[in-house]
Amino acid sequence: MTPLAPLFLLAAVPQQPPCLGPPQDVVPLSSSTAGYELGFVQIDGPSALAIGQSFSPSGVASVHVDTYEFSPLNGFWTAQATLTLPGRIGPPDGFGRTVDMEEDRAAFTILDAGQLSLLLLERDGSGNWAIDDILPSATNVIRHVRLSGDRVAMGVDANSRIEIWADAPSGWVLDGVIQEDPGTVFNFTTEFDLEGDRLVSNATARMRTYRRQAAGSWLLEPSHPNPPGYNLDPWFEPVLFADGRWSQVVRVQGGGDAIGFWRVSQDGLPTRAIFDGALPYSVLPGMTVQTDRAILDRGTLIAKSEFAGCFSTTPSNRPALAVIRVGEGDIPRYEGSVCMRTGGSTPSVVLGYDYGGGGLASTVTFPGSGLPDAVRFWSLVGADDDRNANCQHDGFEIAQNPLLDQNSNGILDSTEVRGSTDCVPLVPNSSGSIASLEVIGTEFHPTTDLGAVIDGLPAHAFGFLAVARTPAPVGPFGIYGLCIGSGPISAFGRYPAFQADGQGSAFASLPSSAFQGPAHVPGDTWGWQYIYRDGSGFGTGPAVRVTLE
Repeated sequence: MTPLAPLFLLAAVPQQPPCLGPPQDVVPLSSSTAGYELGFVQIDGPSALAIGQSFSPSGVASVHVDTYEFSPLNGFWTAQATLTLPGRIGPPDGFGRTVDMEEDRAAFTILDAGQLSLLLLERDGSGNWAIDDILPSATNVIRHVRLSGDRVAMGVDANSRIEIWADAPSGWVLDGVIQEDPGTVFNFTTEFDLEGDRLVSNATARMRTYRRQAAGSWLLEPSHPNPPGYNLDPWFEPVLFADGRWSQVVRVQGGGDAIGFWRVSQDGLPTRAIFDGALPYSVLPGMTVQTDRAILDRGTLIAKSEFAGCFSTTPSNRPALAVIRVGEGDIPRYEGSVCMRTGGSTPSVVLGYDYGGGGLASTVTFPGSGLPDAVRFWSLVGADDDRNANCQHDGFEIAQNPLLDQNSNGILDSTEVRGSTDCVPLVPNSSGSIASLEVIGTEFHPTTDLGAVIDGLPAHAFGFLAVARTPAPVGPFGIYGLCIGSGPISAFGRYPAFQADGQGSAFASLPSSAFQGPAHVPGDTWGWQYIYRDGSGFGTGPAVRVTLE
């Protein structure tokens, strides 16, 4: 039987992530309170909360919430205010994540007069945080908490029960209950995740999604199949869902583990997912990364880690944070780790950490030094905002040169090339170049951002894109030397003719409604090929095949 212990990821002896900003330590305002201990931190862009607790000499407990703001003018974080909640005990440090924050809301568990409850904070227009509501747990158990928009989900056990609450004019109300299969996870909830109207879990070693239908109704969608060559790992590993991506530990069929990454549809239709690949443990020797309580945001995953020269004898106090990114081509890669014990610095221990909105934060303590606990901040642009890994926000690059994003979906075209290419021409055209074709965008159907980028054409050449269902490579055949379709008798569609610019480049959107021929169908593989005028004759570019989801 597999041991019921956290699964660990072995990783290479690390460098510091190349795009990580310099650290800044900020001491909480509450640190002057007698008996104060710092615990958790939450960050979302330029705002952060740190949660700690104290016990007075008479034993009275209080929870302290310290707020922080980042100034873009000087690049520094500063402590803003503190909110004290007397008579309460702060979030437990056990299974699952019991603290979450999104924009102007935060949620965390507290013990209030012996009752375990979920406390909800909200920030007003003046930047002040205050209690919005307190939701008692009917089971007196809260295993996991995820906040998204005006909803919060908490696992309360009771045969793997997940409650979803929503903010209403009358206060927070129960918006639905998800009852996972009793017995499949020893009757307690796993580390699920919530984004918008979808909740995803790994309770049955399957990626399961629940989609909100109406108030109080969450529909279990068909289970998503395991990616080829892998099985999902059911042993307490979290499933992470953020910004249209999933991440989950997977088990390689035949032995070994890896961290898998998927892209997920976000169009209001039943959930579809595209498996982009996995980062095998075997390619990352020499270090340990602990994936439970990991954070996924904007294509970047952060998890506790340790390695030779940066380790702790206490497994829960791993003193480093590993950075794993999904960047160009949607390929996961390990970037490095942040060690809290490098050089001559005072040894420190990671208490809690969070990542969001381009900011990384960790609460740290300095055992035996006499120094107060602190919140440590770094800047780290998410991989989905820096897909070419040049430490610049892609949005700035696109603003400077809009041609870098011709399908206007906010992603660098060079990082979202899809499909497979067949029949690349061998002979240059009259421009001296060989024509190229790339299909960019997302494969989810119906899509509005698929586009074709053609280069290497004669200047100002006219041409058109042919399109046909193409489940496998074919051709070339016919007078144009086509390599799309199912054979010579295949029905083709074509897009309206368009013209290359003076540099021999052209772009065309590829919506399913814009060509003459059969409609796109999810699951079909479609092929595109460009035919263009070249002097008194014509030329044919390569074919690209893309499977729609």
